Amino acid sequence: MKKFFAIFLSVLLILSYLTYTVSLNKSKDISYVVEHYMTSGIFTKHKLINVDSMHISYSDNNVSVVEVTGKEKRPPNPNIKYKVLLEKNKKGLWNVKKIYTQ
Repeated sequence: MKKFFAIFLSVLLILSYLTYTVSLNKSKDISYVVEHYMTSGIFTKHKLINVDSMHISYSDNNVSVVEVTGKEKRPPNPNIKYKVLLEKNKKGLWNVKKIYTQ
């Protein structure tokens, strides 16, 4: 029984590490970060059902503003447009800093 538990725990740790590594690698792509943040998450107030379009309105090496349109998660599900401010950290990963409603 202890052997089974040790093997199970090892497999679980390896899978968790691989998932974490893949997620970090994907966070270098600005479109993935915007779509993931806007369509998932428990505490996201500006949640969308899907992202219809994305347009980068401003970008330099460290800061970017992306215009996002899509259907809002809350009924009656109107189309809504947001401006998402993103910032790149020292590791080259994009982080959402603020969301503006238009």
